[in-house]
Amino acid sequence: MINIIGCHKNTQSEHVADVSQENREEVKQIFNKAAHLHQEGHHDEALMAYDEVIAIDGDYVEAYYEKGRVLYMMQDYDKAIQILDTAIELKSDYADAYFYKGMIYLALEQYDNALQALDKTLLMDDKKTLAYINKARSLQGLKKYHEAIQTLDLAIEQAPEDDSLYYEKAIIYSLMHHFDDAIKSLAISIEINPNNAKFAKSDPAFSQLSLLEDYQILLGIEDKGSRDDAVDNNKPQDESP
Repeated sequence: MINIIGCHKNTQSEHVADVSQENREEVKQIFNKAAHLHQEGHHDEALMAYDEVIAIDGDYVEAYYEKGRVLYMMQDYDKAIQILDTAIELKSDYADAYFYKGMIYLALEQYDNALQALDKTLLMDDKKTLAYINKARSLQGLKKYHEAIQTLDLAIEQAPEDDSLYYEKAIIYSLMHHFDDAIKSLAISIEINPNNAKFAKSDPAFSQLSLLEDYQILLGIEDKGSRDDAVDNNKPQDESP
């Protein structure tokens, strides 16, 4: 399965509702309460709080977006898509809403749909590095490896010091059996962030690469047993609270 990388910055209310000042303050308080509940992992309570916000102000676009994020965390993907679509109806250039749609479709292995959503994200925010990574992973799922590499190269132009981009390139090159390129990319990733050597030792994406002497030298591996205690980095990452 293709892993998914997500991000989120804390959403504060930017919506100016056509409601009374009293209701506006109430909505803001409930919204902030919902965000706190989400951050603490109380998803059901967070959903109810976001629904309270929407009941008072049906145009509160951030509430729909945040509710979609909660549903994503709960793996209720169909409802999450519906809510995110509502957010997009209210705000057609909502790059983060498209980004989360892309994450959901990637989780569902609906790679073409993921690409459509992520392309819209990048059309609005071409510096969103994680959108490039998830787009590359969608292309990887479709076995369009060359396009995935091109996508990551575009991201590297935006963020040349982002170690995760080179790590992703190493994975894709390894799948392509371009092992020299994979080792070069992994070496850059490790140079930027030495912790990636620890992650790479147990990453199943490098199972074939790990047989090569250059890989073992790069990671300082003396024998197969030295990899047993390595940390597993092959799981979805999400910077969301």
